[in-house]
Amino acid sequence: MSVPDGALVVLMGASGSGKTTLLKMVNRLIQPSSGRISFYGEDTAGLDVIELRKKIGYVLQSAALFPHMTVRGNIATVPEILGWNAERIRARTSELLELMGLPDDFAGRYPSQLSGGQQQRVGIARAIAGSPKVLLMDEPFGALDAITRARLQDDLLRIHRADRSTILFVTHDLDEAFRLGDRVAVMNEGELIRYGTPAELIKAPDSDYAKKLLGFLSLEAIRRAEERGGVCGRPSDGTVHDSVSG
Repeated sequence: MSVPDGALVVLMGASGSGKTTLLKMVNRLIQPSSGRISFYGEDTAGLDVIELRKKIGYVLQSAALFPHMTVRGNIATVPEILGWNAERIRARTSELLELMGLPDDFAGRYPSQLSGGQQQRVGIARAIAGSPKVLLMDEPFGALDAITRARLQDDLLRIHRADRSTILFVTHDLDEAFRLGDRVAVMNEGELIRYGTPAELIKAPDSDYAKKLLGFLSLEAIRRAEERGGVCGRPSDGTVHDSVSG
């Protein structure tokens, strides 16, 4: 499985299919028992784990914000680790609040003073604050109501168009996968069943499991996928290669 630089790739499948495990293997929260994962041409097993994680943002289903820190403090976490000066951190925080559609005066608020959707926006801002090469997102919108979820999906697509970061996004929601993904990876019981653009998967599921799964897609998701056609991620010399071994 090869993830093009600048693409938004969705890992899709039922609970227990291995989506989160694959995500955690990318930043070495879990060590692969076999196979190989390379990050821009380098085997992650040979990289310093701290340096690797500095280049990777991580967003969980719950925003997992530090409750004792303000919004500004949460967003500043990674830039501070990277040694940015105070002026640069303030500018980056203001930039991200604007990008996420949050007023600048939110910087002084604490997570308990925010709604679930606002907390998740801050969680995304914190994950991208240090301009990571890769953003890992583990069902980030799964616990939100349908309206908030749709708004955050729009936010994510807008952010992706703006900075062209490489994103691995986990979901079990078919419509979300086909709305967001430049490419979609279908997983089942730890195996990669099918990988391609939404249009390619609809045209040729290539397995009984994928065919059955895609049967639950809404007509709107199918229409959008057919309109988009190929991969939206830009081609680049830098490629993240993720090897999945059964």
